[in-house]
Amino acid sequence: MSRVGVISDTHFPAAHPGALRFVLDTFDDWDINHVVWIGDLADLHNPSFHDNHPKMPGAKNEFIMAQQDIQRWDENLRMAGFIQPEDDADVCEGNHDDRPARVAAKFGVVSDFIKPLSEVWGTPMNWAMEHEIDGVLYMHGHRK
Repeated sequence: MSRVGVISDTHFPAAHPGALRFVLDTFDDWDINHVVWIGDLADLHNPSFHDNHPKMPGAKNEFIMAQQDIQRWDENLRMAGFIQPEDDADVCEGNHDDRPARVAAKFGVVSDFIKPLSEVWGTPMNWAMEHEIDGVLYMHGHRK
């Protein structure tokens, strides 16, 4: 049976500076052997339906910062042995993760123009709306 560690709503680049250390220590304490990132890896504040906050970085900088954070976390989780080299991290699609696709759809952009999230973030990830592990369903959840 898997010992699943769940990483929830990192909202990069706005994650708490100590979050990675906390996750690594907690996963080590509980001997985690399977990681599920439960969604909202990036905040994607700029491509949203909400007003942009003036203190947030621009869309390109936010993307670059989030991508660096995601890659750094993935590398650290792999170095610590929580994600095996031959595995992709299991990631549930969150409502923030699909913001660019929803904004594009609002303006009539065909989804064929949108890259899969695994390509966007440049790290091996098994993206799905939900993952079932040992009879337990993991999902972010979206409002309808």
